[in-house]
Amino acid sequence: MEARVARLESDVAHIRSDISEMKVDIRSLRDKTDAANSKLLDKIESVSATLDGKAEARAAALERKIDEKLSALDTKIEEKTSALDEKLFSLDKKIDETTSALDKKIDERTSALDAKIDERTSALDAKIDEKTSALDARIDDKFSALDVKIDTKIDAVNARIDAVKDSLASAKVWALVLYVALAGTLLATMARGFGWY
Repeated sequence: MEARVARLESDVAHIRSDISEMKVDIRSLRDKTDAANSKLLDKIESVSATLDGKAEARAAALERKIDEKLSALDTKIEEKTSALDEKLFSLDKKIDETTSALDKKIDERTSALDAKIDERTSALDAKIDEKTSALDARIDDKFSALDVKIDTKIDAVNARIDAVKDSLASAKVWALVLYVALAGTLLATMARGFGWY
């Protein structure tokens, strides 16, 4: 009987050591999860910073190009105007007609430039939106995969804890039955020895 009790104590000691190992594993899993979350947040911040930098650089480049084209148009207009001023005294009607034609061409070119600038700006906005949505989708996929992994690990740990609880409950029932059988046997031996029956 003592050997059985010693074996039960040994089994309980093994169960305790297994539970302590499981606690260490759960703690390391929690630390790894925290480290992975911090790395993901750092990556998200760096990606958003680079996207902001690229968007600002492209906007500055577009503003420089617009300024250069407008200054070139201004110089062309000034050259044409000075040439027309020299001929103003002799050719008033021709200068008026030429000026109106130039105004129409300038308006057409300005509207064409405005249309091109609008198209390029909308194309850049669409590209930035596509990149941002793709990054959001990838980040969401990574987070959902990480959540699934964590849930499966936690379910596995919970299942192992439940199995240990069940085995401890069955061990308690077996120990109680053994104690009752031992007490009955001891009582029967005493009754036979004292001649009670």
